[in-house]
Amino acid sequence: YDSMNIIDEPKAPAPAELAEKLARSPSGRKLTQEEAEERRAEVEREKIFKAKREEEKIEIIRQRTQQSAQRLELEVDDALHAAEMRKNEKLEEKIDSARRTLDRVEATAERRTEQLEATKAKVEEKHAA
Repeated sequence: YDSMNIIDEPKAPAPAELAEKLARSPSGRKLTQEEAEERRAEVEREKIFKAKREEEKIEIIRQRTQQSAQRLELEVDDALHAAEMRKNEKLEEKIDSARRTLDRVEATAERRTEQLEATKAKVEEKHAA
């Protein structure tokens, strides 16, 4: 996850290498029992610190994942709402179109009725004459 800027720690050495490393000072001198114990305690503190750091990284990742999920949920809700609005707009357009068509049909029917009544009146006049 590039945007998190979390750097992975280097891998720990093998146990045999670690034991040898703990038995010597950084200059390579063999350590006394007390120095070796202090060195082991120091390494243990480092391990604990690194473990805590890993836990913090995991928590940061968890929080960011949760935030991303919440953002996505909002985006989905917005998209669904927009789709519903477009659907409603299209339905309203169809209803308006149907009303206009109905108005035209009613107007045409009214004109034809008037024409038929006029024709009927003329036919009745001719029959009466």
